[in-house]
Amino acid sequence: LRDEMILKISKKYPEPVNTVKKLIENAIKNGGNDNITVIVARF
Repeated sequence: LRDEMILKISKKYPEPVNTVKKLIENAIKNGGNDNITVIVARF
């Protein structure tokens, strides 16, 4: 995913667990089919 999309999703879903789910969904939707890793940290 592009940085802009990651930022948009992070702002829309502020809870890390929801951010992770949406990032994975979007990565799969955009052609990722294996080895998708997402780490979200709140600071």
